[in-house]
Amino acid sequence: MALLAALIFALPKPVQQLDSLFYEGHYAELLEFADSIVRTDTGVVKLQALKFQAFAYIAMDSIELAESCFVRLLNENPYFELDPIYTFPKAMQAFQSAKVAIGATAVPTLDSIRNILRINDSLGLELRRRRLSLFFPGLGDYKFGDKKRGRTLMALTLLNLGAIGLSHVAYLRAKDRYMRAQNQVEIDSAYKTMDMWYKLRILSVISLFGIYFYAQF
Repeated sequence: MALLAALIFALPKPVQQLDSLFYEGHYAELLEFADSIVRTDTGVVKLQALKFQAFAYIAMDSIELAESCFVRLLNENPYFELDPIYTFPKAMQAFQSAKVAIGATAVPTLDSIRNILRINDSLGLELRRRRLSLFFPGLGDYKFGDKKRGRTLMALTLLNLGAIGLSHVAYLRAKDRYMRAQNQVEIDSAYKTMDMWYKLRILSVISLFGIYFYAQF
């Protein structure tokens, strides 16, 4: 299951959305979203949209429409295969029927070869985006993905780093004041200040970890 989750999160965001719509049972919404992708996108995203269209039609008992989607998919990329471990039987049967319909020995076209190259390129860009975002949240998005998202994540990261640094310095000063306090009033006041900055530092660290985690998806 961990491997499956890793593979899902490694895919582009539209594919993750298609996956969520299918497993949540929103088939009509999935078909509409997938159709918009098929008309405007290319490469791995288009192939996955056709696949999930077929899955949705099968779930709605429209086997012929599902086979038609698989035929379009195989015309785009004759080497496309479904994973038999994670694909339900009806989908595998419809996929095999589509392969028979177009011929098992289909000759790859220039467009299908380009699609294969686009798939590898899309996955490669996603992995590079993740590596850069692991180094500094948002950097990978800014260079390889959504620049607006990248700028936002980098700004939040810098703000949290600044908050951690400032709260740590303030905590040390409050601690020094606490250690030098001469009476109970000064001790109580210094302790409250020290405790406040300590909690703020912890919250900033937790927030920074949250940004690092979010930047990976």
